[in-house]
Amino acid sequence: SLKIECTDDYPIIFIDSNASYANGSGAGVITWSVKDSSGDYCNTASVRSLIDDTPSNDSAPGRLEFMTTTSGTTPTTKMTISSEGYVTKPSQPYFKANLASGVRITGTGDVVFGAAVHNNGSHYNTSNGRFTAPVNGLYWFSCRINAYDRIDFKIRVNGTEVERGQYNTDNDQVGWWSNQLTTITYMTAGQYCNVYVTNLEQNSDPDKWCTFMGYLIC
Repeated sequence: SLKIECTDDYPIIFIDSNASYANGSGAGVITWSVKDSSGDYCNTASVRSLIDDTPSNDSAPGRLEFMTTTSGTTPTTKMTISSEGYVTKPSQPYFKANLASGVRITGTGDVVFGAAVHNNGSHYNTSNGRFTAPVNGLYWFSCRINAYDRIDFKIRVNGTEVERGQYNTDNDQVGWWSNQLTTITYMTAGQYCNVYVTNLEQNSDPDKWCTFMGYLIC
């Protein structure tokens, strides 16, 4: 182990890089490693600093990349903080799916939104209409269904209702009407979320007029 003893209340550690002074050049990497059963060192995670834009004299905008390692692979970037302060997470789960082309909801039961528009991580299943949580966390979901008359539906997690709503039009009115549910719910890894219709007096509108979406908040 290494101990750095400082006498100042606000110690500063500098890692000085001799890399080229250009956009994209690396300024340093901190890497953690452990020994495997044969005594070889294996990297587990890294934090890397790079120049994040065209630098000028005495000014080098920089970004931080946080890298982790899955079994048997080299570290890859899972989160980046840009020089502007934007945080991006390329592995963050999210999805949006519509009813498949020409498909309408015609009765009660689980709804299968069969046309994925976005599906980062492939955690949404277009065959059964279920999003399966890859990790424990707080998730946001929303569903919109257009129907000509009354429709009651729920957002459910593992078959248990977490949000419900209904829309009942005046029979004197003519046209399609939209009902939307939005919820935030905690899920554990392996639990699934889907949409369930409990009452439908007439068929829904088809394809993109009915949509289901969600993402991991934290």
